Amino acid sequence: IAGCSRTGEDTEALIILEQEQNEEESQYSFAAVTRDDIQVVKKIECVYQQADDRELCFEVSGKKIEAVYVEEGDKVLKGQVVAELSLGDVDERLAEAQYQLERNQLLLEQTKEDASFAIQRMEELSDVSELTEEEKQNYEDSLLALKQNYEYQMEDYQDAIAVWKQKLSDLQMEKGQQYLLADMDGTVAYVKENLEGTYSVADECVVTIMDVTQCTFCSEQVEFADYFVEDQPVEIQISGQSDPCVVIPYKMDSWDGMMQFVFADQSENQSMGVGTLGNIS
Repeated sequence: IAGCSRTGEDTEALIILEQEQNEEESQYSFAAVTRDDIQVVKKIECVYQQADDRELCFEVSGKKIEAVYVEEGDKVLKGQVVAELSLGDVDERLAEAQYQLERNQLLLEQTKEDASFAIQRMEELSDVSELTEEEKQNYEDSLLALKQNYEYQMEDYQDAIAVWKQKLSDLQMEKGQQYLLADMDGTVAYVKENLEGTYSVADECVVTIMDVTQCTFCSEQVEFADYFVEDQPVEIQISGQSDPCVVIPYKMDSWDGMMQFVFADQSENQSMGVGTLGNIS
């Protein structure tokens, strides 16, 4: 039986297979294995802003805001009055409480002196040795009644003193809430619109003051705080600049929700505008 051969086709298929294998092998390259540290690069976004700002709030609700003495952009000093509440006759009530306190204190001291004098005089005028038993009993009852009478008077004055002291303390606290004071030197960055003539809301920010003399690059990516060391410089790439700058961590012990960095060369602060963006990597 004659047989048929496919040697030519098999040879052609073998050549094609070898070409495919050569093409697959050409996709690989080899390199020597070395040991080194692996560096993971993170990019931390920052914005240049004031290092410190304070929100000012009234401590009491429902009081009419009598006057606002500042506008946005004004410079203020620590302790300066920026706004005032209307508290009616608080000054008159303070004066009355002070007067009543001092009056009752004087009456208490006078009653103590009167009691001492009256008791001493009664004891001196009575010769107990010459009194009958009934007279002695009457004398002792009278002396006891005299002492008790003065003690009751002194207790009344002491109670009144305590009441007026508390009233005075409350009024002084109320008076202290009348004025909204700047708690640092700085520039007014925010004043609530149409504030004058409205009524106060406790703990609502009505004025913000910023310290524009000290600015830092700030970042809220505090999860990377452990990558930094106090006073150890790092590079920051600032938006719009070709060359990186050097900054150092600022007040790391107060990094609560915000990381801060300052220029290692403080002269660079002068050419940097608030709101400038940068990346630390």
